[in-house]
Amino acid sequence: MERSSGDPRTRRRVLGLLGVLALVLVPLAWLALESGDAAPEPGGDPASAAAEVPTRPERVPLPLGQLPPLPGDGPLVVELFHLGPAQVAALRPKLPGSLEGMVMGLAGEALPDVLIEVVGGPLDGARVRSGPDGRYRFPELLPGTHFFRFDLGATRPVRQQRVLARAATQRDFRFGAPLAVRFLVRDFEGKPLAGARVENDLGAFAAVTDASGIAALPAITSGPRVLIDVHAAGHVPTRFEINLLAALATAEPVDLGALERGGAFVGEVKSWPGGPLPTVSVVPRVDRPEPNQAIWETWQGVSTDNSGFFRLEGLPTTRLVDVRVFHPEGVSDPPLLAKRADPNQAVRLSFVITGGGRRIGGKVVEAGGAPLAGATVRLEAADPAAVLGALYPGLADSPASSRLPVPGALRREVVTGRDGAFDFAWGDHPDGSGHLVLTALKAGFRDTRSEVRAARTSVVLELAPERRGAAIELVSGDGRPLPDKVLWYLDGVALAAPDDLLEGRYQVRVRRGAVRLVAESEIELAGLTRLLVQAP
Repeated sequence: MERSSGDPRTRRRVLGLLGVLALVLVPLAWLALESGDAAPEPGGDPASAAAEVPTRPERVPLPLGQLPPLPGDGPLVVELFHLGPAQVAALRPKLPGSLEGMVMGLAGEALPDVLIEVVGGPLDGARVRSGPDGRYRFPELLPGTHFFRFDLGATRPVRQQRVLARAATQRDFRFGAPLAVRFLVRDFEGKPLAGARVENDLGAFAAVTDASGIAALPAITSGPRVLIDVHAAGHVPTRFEINLLAALATAEPVDLGALERGGAFVGEVKSWPGGPLPTVSVVPRVDRPEPNQAIWETWQGVSTDNSGFFRLEGLPTTRLVDVRVFHPEGVSDPPLLAKRADPNQAVRLSFVITGGGRRIGGKVVEAGGAPLAGATVRLEAADPAAVLGALYPGLADSPASSRLPVPGALRREVVTGRDGAFDFAWGDHPDGSGHLVLTALKAGFRDTRSEVRAARTSVVLELAPERRGAAIELVSGDGRPLPDKVLWYLDGVALAAPDDLLEGRYQVRVRRGAVRLVAESEIELAGLTRLLVQAP
């Protein structure tokens, strides 16, 4: 039976065909408009109509080498920091702080190529170098107070700086010409003090006060916030942070004020598991910023004598301090003593080092399984900031003057004997402060690391011979010409050529003047590796 055009099924077929035609014709019409081949208006000249349609200019790429040079001025500066083998880099301690700024003269001129090194504390020896524009950056530091030594060639001044945890700390360091300065030191009664030792740059320069309490230092690197330390028997060793500028220099001695009278602790570690001697450290229960700062590192990491006795002199008598004893193979009982020094008589302390309930031990071997003697083995916190915060909460309140200590819960270290064995206690590791990392290292071998999350006494750390021959080559990422001059540095020391490097992972920073081209990248070097450098 025939169906009329009014049949519903017939209408649906017609509509479906129209939809298909629309899907095909609409894109074709759009392409025709985009290409400029539009139909002329009725009655018009096709040639003139085509001439009125604007054409798109073709993009002709610049020939290789004709792109503008990389931004910035001067040579490329490439800084490499060896992080060890791949597994070592993956287990590096967490360091959430950073410090950046400029090294400059008093007039604001940049001081390029200055080696900056951390002195003492958990990060002792960490180093960077200022660039051609005087800019520097420590990308990974522990929050807290650090000391930095600046190699200016003729002098090596030291400055202190507190590093914050949540954002990059900014500090420009200014240095001027050496000045001859005299200092007046007075005792706790305000009288001129003879025989006091006045030091600059952590003891690099020193003089002793005469009968009138005057000490003369002939060549102090001038600048703001210069560190002057004073040590005198019966008094608290005190650090002064003062402005020493040529414009402020006078013939009169700088009066440092009266020193604080000190007290003493006399203590004994009655027993310990053997091996190295126990060490004692004192940290203020609550630190506070003061113009005259106690030199707290005086009482950090002090070894007992062979009988376990120790005596700490010159302690502040106006505040509570925390006294802790550490040993790599044991834990202290009690964990700490909170005491206040007495100016009239020594305060007595007593500790015992026990084995503790949690241990990690094993041996270090060469390839093939032979025991390796003379290897250094470290047990350290993966999150050192969390450990320091748990042990010394007062440092987080106002860590103005106390350099970060190195307690046993932060880092323990032993050297293997003929049997390659090592043994650590870690019962004093604060709960909730993260896991630990075990490291074995020896010259001529590749470092190896292992996570520690539970007590074990059968860990085997194998050290393979180190491999050299790695090299790095700079390659332009977008055809821009690279500067002819490139300055290479490895761990802060000038590098003649970027070849014959140890294989492993490296942190890389590349800059030209003030412009960073590669920042905080981690690459693995094995054989020849090409590093892409391009405009940001």
